[in-house]
Order: sequence, then C-alpha cells, then structure tokens
Amino acid sequence: MISKQKATAMLNREVQEHHTAFIKTPLIISSLLFVAMLASVLLVNRVAIVGHTALEVIMQENVSEAWITVTIDGGETTELIVSEEYETVEEEPLPEEWNFSREWTFQPAPGSADKSDDGNTLDIGGSLDPVMDGLFVFFVLVMTIVTVIYLLGAMYHDRKDRSVLFWKSMPVSEWQDVLIKMAVAAILIPLITLVVAAITQVLSLLLMMLLVWRLDFNPIDTVWNNVHLLDVIVRQTTSLLGAAIWFAPFYAWLLLASAAAKRSPFALAIAPVLAIAIFEEFFLGTEYIGQVIANHIPTIMVQANVSQYTYGPSWNFSNILEMLGCIVVAGGFLSAVVWLRRTRFEL
Repeated sequence: MISKQKATAMLNREVQEHHTAFIKTPLIISSLLFVAMLASVLLVNRVAIVGHTALEVIMQENVSEAWITVTIDGGETTELIVSEEYETVEEEPLPEEWNFSREWTFQPAPGSADKSDDGNTLDIGGSLDPVMDGLFVFFVLVMTIVTVIYLLGAMYHDRKDRSVLFWKSMPVSEWQDVLIKMAVAAILIPLITLVVAAITQVLSLLLMMLLVWRLDFNPIDTVWNNVHLLDVIVRQTTSLLGAAIWFAPFYAWLLLASAAAKRSPFALAIAPVLAIAIFEEFFLGTEYIGQVIANHIPTIMVQANVSQYTYGPSWNFSNILEMLGCIVVAGGFLSAVVWLRRTRFEL
C-alpha cells in the first residue's frame, strides 16, 4: 500500500515533468477564449450602433448614393458606398382606411416578443446551461489530447532515455509507479481541466452580462437567472468521476502500448483495435466488438461518449455491470504493464 506522502511526491514529480501540458495548456486556451469573448463584447455594440445609424440616414434621405466612413477605436478607416435607386409614389388612401367605426385588432410588432413585460429583459429562448456545457466539452477535447499524449509516452520515454533504471533503484514498486500514472490520467488531469473550465464559465457569464447591459437589457434577468451554474459544475464534476471509470480500459490500454512498444506506441495502440474491428466486420458480419470498443474511447465523434462528460453515465443495472467490467479489463491491462515494467525495459 502506497503511503500518502509517497503518493504526493510521485504526483508532484509527474506534474513538474509535464507542467506545460497539464497546467499551462488549459490556462492559455482559457485566456484566449476570454480575450476573444471580451473583444466581441467591446466591439459588437459599437459596430451595431454605427451600422444602424447609417441605415437610418440612408432610408430617410432621398439620396441615390451615400458614402459611409466607419472608424473603430482609432484603427483603420473603411469607406462604404451604399447605392439605392427608387422613386416616391403617392397613393390615395382607400375608403376603408377612413372608416373609424370598424373593429380594430392590435398585434405586437415583430421582435417585441423578445422583451419581457417591463421592456428591459431579453428573451434568450431557454436555459444557458447548454452554453456552459459547450465550453466544458471544448476543454474536455483538449484534456483528451493531453491525456493521450501523456499516456503514450509515460512508459516509453523512461525506457528510451534509460531513466527507468534510475526509478527502479528508488523505493517505489512497479505497481505504485503504474497506478500513479493511471491516477494522473484518470483523475488529476480531469480535475485540473474542471477547475480551469469552471473559471472560464464564470468569466463567460460575466462577459455575457456585460454585453447584455451594453445593449440596455437587464443582465440579471436575462443571463444570471437563465443559468444554473452551481448545478452545472456539480454535474460536470460527478460526470468526470464516472468517466474516469468508463474510459479506464482506454487509459490502461495506452499505458500498455507505451510499455510494450519499441518504436511507436501510437501505432501499437491503434493497430490491434483496427485489426479486430476489420476482422469482425468482414468475416463475422457484425460490429458488436467494435461498437463496445468505440463506446469506451473518449471522442466527440460518439455522442454517447460526450454525454459521459456532461451528464455522466446512466446508473442502470446494465451500465453498472459494464462499469464493473471496465474496472476488470483495466486491471488486466495494468497487470500486463507491471509485468512488462519488471521483465523488459530495453528498446
């Protein structure tokens, strides 16, 4: 049994060795998203006002051609030519238009339904929770790429530069080393991603509220009251924990490929899977095994796998059995990794 102090030291070692991938990468992406959203907030209202005013001038004045000069924050100046040819036709009013005794029916003007009764709340048409989930899925995609790269090199690089001999001399068993690397991929990286994604979601909400306020709507009623931020973050947290078990065979398989490969861990990881899928489809005429494998690979190409990160697994009897199977399969792969770590480490 690994002690808490030893586990902490080994986790710190992994974080220090992969500091850029684990921490800097999600922070940089979060910063870029924030800058992009902030720029949209600062520019969208200014451009909208200029364009609306220009169109009003064109439509109200009887001109055939107009020159419009648009300058944004002292930057480049753009000249636009708007040409409109029309003639004014005066029509006599119809007799029924002067009949004030008829019944009148009043309907709201188009677009007026987008505001609430107080005229200061914008109807966004539903909850903003899917927007938060969309941001989260984007970070999950980055997390998956980082995790795959980490696992494919976790055992391979140690054997390539012979540093495995140094770690073998340390008072750390192969099982402890393998389990720590598995914990980094299944728990530590998702937790770091969750924290950065949560901060980004909060900042995006604040920017949405700022944008709505600049458009003269109520930001509290329009944005804040249409998102359940705490529920979203709690749901995403529990989903990550469930996904750690659901995708455990995939993570363990990548570690096995890293421990067994002599040249390319990626090729060794993907070749057997493709061979099994092709053999099953062409010789057995089924896709059952291939579908089972695909369901446990974290990819945005499979909608069910995306739902694992946003809504978590369905806790029914069949899914519970399948998750227990995931633990068993991952344990078998990790046992093979430990055996390879003990018996063969040369390239």
